[in-house]
Amino acid sequence: MIAIGLSKQAFTQKTNSLDEYVITTNSLGDSSLTEFIRSIIAPGQFVMVGEQHGLKEIGEITSLIYRIAQPLGYNYLCIETDAVAAYQIEQSAKGKNPTQLAKEQDETFPFSIPFYTNYDDYDLFSQVIQSQGSIWGIDQTFMTQFRLNFDHLERTTSNREFKEELKKLKVSANAAFEKAMEEKDFMAPFIFQYSDEIHSKLMGLARVEDEKEVLRQLKKTKEIYLLNFAKQSYLSSSKRARLMKQNFLNYYNAAIKTDKHPKVIFKLGANHVMKGLNKSNVYDIANFVAELALLNGMNSTHVLVQGINGESAVGNPFSPVPTEAFDHTHDFPVEIQQSLEELNQKYFILNLSQLRPGAKSYSSELQEWMFRYDFVILIKDATATRSF
Repeated sequence: MIAIGLSKQAFTQKTNSLDEYVITTNSLGDSSLTEFIRSIIAPGQFVMVGEQHGLKEIGEITSLIYRIAQPLGYNYLCIETDAVAAYQIEQSAKGKNPTQLAKEQDETFPFSIPFYTNYDDYDLFSQVIQSQGSIWGIDQTFMTQFRLNFDHLERTTSNREFKEELKKLKVSANAAFEKAMEEKDFMAPFIFQYSDEIHSKLMGLARVEDEKEVLRQLKKTKEIYLLNFAKQSYLSSSKRARLMKQNFLNYYNAAIKTDKHPKVIFKLGANHVMKGLNKSNVYDIANFVAELALLNGMNSTHVLVQGINGESAVGNPFSPVPTEAFDHTHDFPVEIQQSLEELNQKYFILNLSQLRPGAKSYSSELQEWMFRYDFVILIKDATATRSF
């Protein structure tokens, strides 16, 4: 039976088969998968990989996509950090032993760079750097990152008075971090001590525009976090989305001086790569770059990568365990649930873009997926990232 416009609850029999649009494989080197990815991203300018954080396979999948895309002119990887963290990641990735350098950085400034303190993502970062690519960090500064950014400014400035003030602030930021960890208090980090008075004093001392921009990012991230802690999540998400767009444009406008249409791979949380309104009810960076690509006579590809079941790394530093089990089987659109019943391989790839002409033949949940993303990669028995 073909069900037209019915909700998930109304599906009582087998729905439209997705088999024609599905690839299943145990290997990311499968030629049918690589040729599919190449064909869909070749005419584009941007590829946005929307991830479930904490899965080992997502670093491997993004590496695969970058490896296919780089000969097609994609030379930039855009990630969910600020510019200072992206710079630190690049410096580690340029070294002879990238993961060791990254591990040492994490030991010096623990919990300063979220998501990427693992071997799997550094395989990707090293690949980007070895292929002469660059890494862009377009997100807000992480709430426990202030001491890392103060250290970066202190090490790179030639302004003696600015340097001395930063040294003092590093002492306070380190003490605040230690207090947060000892007392398991999310409200203890230095972000909440970064007052307008401190910001104004630093801005008055800074002489270089790059230094001032790092400080402006600190002020903006405090505003975003405070809105979130005040339970004004929409305003927080909206301000964060605007910041990501502006930060992206800073990189993009620099790149177009030598490359008319810079091609970029994004690796961000799944909510950030949805076309249209995302789950936070904002038009995020994904919608912005989708429109930008169209203006340039090109397109963008939006990919959801998620585990079906398995183990994921836990980002909470106060968690008693480093990983947690999950099972999303019953969270997927009903048509996908039915397709997964007979899945006996590791990866399930569905070309969502091909479903759009007959969209009304599918459940409302699958319709949401097919207009927000172009294809989806689901991972059976996913494994957690290998932390340093």
